[in-house]
Amino acid sequence: MAETDTYTSPRNTARVRFAATGKAFADLSFEDLQSLRDHIAVEMENVKLIDGTLKMNPRIKAVDWPNGWAALTCRSRYFEDREAVTFSHKTFVGFAGWADADNVKPIITGFHAWCDTLTARGTND
Repeated sequence: MAETDTYTSPRNTARVRFAATGKAFADLSFEDLQSLRDHIAVEMENVKLIDGTLKMNPRIKAVDWPNGWAALTCRSRYFEDREAVTFSHKTFVGFAGWADADNVKPIITGFHAWCDTLTARGTND
């Protein structure tokens, strides 16, 4: 189905996957966010999109965390600070709203791998 299908898009599938971990934004540590950034960075390195220039930014933006929001951003040869993943305290998770179906793939793939680590760790830590 097309990326724009509200119910089966890769972005919505990733949101459902995160919900299945039993975690909420407020449960995440800064180390969890760093781990997510690192998982996505590996995927970006593997697929070499935008002529190999798509990379994660090292800095994580967090505002009034854990009650506000946090953003992991990325860069390429023609932009410096675009959303890769954004968490809202109101349970919304945003995924690269700027990206087409191809450019969002390493972000979604890294996110799923990260969710696997949260699940493996358990929900009671």
